[in-house]
Amino acid sequence: MGRPVFSKKNLETCTYEFNWATYLACKEDREAMKEVNGVLIDYKSSRKIYFGNQTQGRTFRVEETRGTENFYYDISFDGKLYPDDENEGSDTCKNAAVCQRKKGDSSYYKNLGSATKKRFYMDADYMDLEITSPEKCHSNPSKNIVSVFEFFCTHLASQENPTFVYESNECVFLFYWHSKLACPHYNNSDQSPKKQVSVASSNYHILIIVTSVTFSIIIIAVLLKILMKPEQKQIMKENIKNIFTRNRTVKARYINVPQIDDGDDEGLLVMEDEHNITYHDDSDEDMIL
Repeated sequence: MGRPVFSKKNLETCTYEFNWATYLACKEDREAMKEVNGVLIDYKSSRKIYFGNQTQGRTFRVEETRGTENFYYDISFDGKLYPDDENEGSDTCKNAAVCQRKKGDSSYYKNLGSATKKRFYMDADYMDLEITSPEKCHSNPSKNIVSVFEFFCTHLASQENPTFVYESNECVFLFYWHSKLACPHYNNSDQSPKKQVSVASSNYHILIIVTSVTFSIIIIAVLLKILMKPEQKQIMKENIKNIFTRNRTVKARYINVPQIDDGDDEGLLVMEDEHNITYHDDSDEDMIL
């Protein structure tokens, strides 16, 4: 990537200049979309944009205020702006896709892009339209004037006309346009992203079902193999019985019971559970010495 290197400074304008040699500034080679009968085709994603069908025969206008001057831009992507026959300067915009006019100056015409020099590019989030003019840039005569439209697909807030953004020092006129004009359509033979997500979700659920059935079969097979052996079968029965049989709780109490015959007290061990009560006295014959 390299790194920036300080070049010079201007204290009067408070300007500091750096040079940075890096591949990030290199122009990226992009493949333009094909236009067939007004339909733009992006072969990489199998998307189609019916741009020409929606813009054919239509003229759009954008206004701009620059200081004390007011400009407006007439836009016709098929190059039919119908120049004013009474003004010789209007011939400048003949066959132009974008023509710049100045309010209050009927002779001011500037061709900002020819209808025959359009190139469409599809990016991840927007579509680029670059229109090259036959006129040279006033600040850099080695370059031609270029109009760039960046289209953002939207159905809810579609704009009737684009928005002018700025004019660069290299005579690039940039416009933004949030419009349904750039919304893609998919071939019937191709799956749209929503269909692809649906298919992936369906395959995922099928995988879960197959896995669950497989594990169930394995568990049943293991249980059957265990139950085939008598000793294992008996152990299994005992375990199940212990799980579902309620344990009996036995309580022991030792109490003194008075004897009627000799008046002595005799110890008595009382065993209690929830079903019956048993007694055991501590007579001499039962004692262990």
